[in-house]
Amino acid sequence: MKKIGIAFSGGGHYLEALKACSLLVNHDGYDIFYVTYKPSKPTHFDKRAYFVAHPEHGFILKRIFLLMVNFVHSFKVFLKEKPDVIISTGADVTLSIMIIAKVFNKKLVFIESGANVTKPSLTGRLIYRFTDVFIIQWEELKEVYPKAIVGINLL
Repeated sequence: MKKIGIAFSGGGHYLEALKACSLLVNHDGYDIFYVTYKPSKPTHFDKRAYFVAHPEHGFILKRIFLLMVNFVHSFKVFLKEKPDVIISTGADVTLSIMIIAKVFNKKLVFIESGANVTKPSLTGRLIYRFTDVFIIQWEELKEVYPKAIVGINLL
């Protein structure tokens, strides 16, 4: 059985991840888990969820510290779950698990946010060269991501 980690931050990233992966989540042939940060409002996840540190906006030293904490949390999740694939819609909270997956030669799928019509996201720019599949939702982004696959709009 393939083990798939779905990594996302809150808001639109969360909704796009659930919509994009709905067929996988409801398929018996996949063992699914989520990687995100602890939401401020209670959220029901239908699969195992791991909450990693959120490198929130603010003071640079605090962000660097939280990035390191996030990396350690993500590494523990990776070692526990041993995923075959990580699928991510971003943003910054998901970078660690994606980088760890690539270091261990696992498949990496990134779905650029539908909110990014003409400008790429920071997460997309950072992770593009490491992905096995990179999906954009707008043809305009082909200039930035020439190897990307144009997918359906998930909004």
